[in-house]
Amino acid sequence: MATRRHHTRRQALRLIGGGVIGAGLTACGFGDDNAAAPAPATPAAPVAPTATLPPVARATSTPSPSPTPAPTPRPVPPLARIEHTMMAETKWATPLVVSHSGVEGPRVMVLGGVHGNEPGGWRAAEQIAQWQPAAGSLLTIPRANVLATYEFERTLPGSATSTASTPAAARCCR
Repeated sequence: MATRRHHTRRQALRLIGGGVIGAGLTACGFGDDNAAAPAPATPAAPVAPTATLPPVARATSTPSPSPTPAPTPRPVPPLARIEHTMMAETKWATPLVVSHSGVEGPRVMVLGGVHGNEPGGWRAAEQIAQWQPAAGSLLTIPRANVLATYEFERTLPGSATSTASTPAAARCCR
């Protein structure tokens, strides 16, 4: 009479060769110290196919992927310093200073003076507007809310930053 040997989970995994089957058998309790090992399975006899499968339809030609088009490079603006007036001929007219390096690089925008009672923002932006970038372009609006900076008020009636808090805005935007 053959004796059955009990295996630990680790030994069972080693015998089975690890992998998914071994992990599944181990998780199901094979190799528990108190459980008997299952009897070895007898190999099943090969089963003859009962029906033939239809041939798989295959495409006559495999489509080739189209090549990814190369991105069109952005044109590099020539070395220049340009001053524009935004909202010209209005009481909100404010300068936009654009400095191009003539070299490919990032485009950076500095916005100062959004709140008129914060002079650090517009004073820093006025100094930055004098810089010349080593690469790319620098766009600077030193005093975005120009009237508020002159009045040293956070916002003024009619400015873009004050309309959201007005009673009229509350009535129309419910």
